[in-house]
Amino acid sequence: MRPLHMTSTGWCSKWGQEAGPTDEFVVRCSGAATLAYLVASWIGLPHPVWATMSAVIVSQESFSETQSSLRGRIVGTIIGVVTAVAVHAALAGRGNVAATVAICAVIARGRPGLRVSMWTGPIVILTAQPSSPFLAAASGRLSEVILGAQVGGALHWAAAYLWYPQAAEQPLYGNSQE
Repeated sequence: MRPLHMTSTGWCSKWGQEAGPTDEFVVRCSGAATLAYLVASWIGLPHPVWATMSAVIVSQESFSETQSSLRGRIVGTIIGVVTAVAVHAALAGRGNVAATVAICAVIARGRPGLRVSMWTGPIVILTAQPSSPFLAAASGRLSEVILGAQVGGALHWAAAYLWYPQAAEQPLYGNSQE
C-alpha cells in the first residue's frame, strides 16, 4: 500500500497519485478499529475488543453496504442481548447458550443481517462474571458493539462525503453486478 496523506482533493499517496477505493477501504477500516478501541477504553467499557471488532465488521466496500451492515449489527445485537437476558432469567443458568442461540436462529433465519444475534447472546452469557450482575455484562456488550458499529459507520460517512467522495459507492473489485 502506498503511504497516504490528505490534500484538498482527497487522499493521495506521497507520489501525488490519487488513492483508489482499496486504499480508502484500508485506511478507513484501520482507523475505525483504532478509534473504536480508543473511545471504548477512554469511556471505560469493560471489553473494548468488541467495539473494535464491530467497527471492522460494519465497514463494507460501499457506503450503502456499510449502512445496511450497521442496521443489521445494531438490531441483531439488541435481539441477542435481550434474548440472553430473558433466557438467563427464565433458565437460571441452565442451558442458556443453547436456548439463546436457538431462539436467535429462529429470528435470524432468512435474515442474514440479524445473524449477529446468534453470537451476541452467547458472548453476553460467556463474558458475564459471577461476581457482577448479569445485566452489567449485557449492557457492557451492548454498549461496546453499538459504539464500535457507530464508529465504523461514522468513519465511512466521513470518507464518503468529506474526504473521498468519489469512492462512496465504488466497489473495490470491479462491477458488483458481474
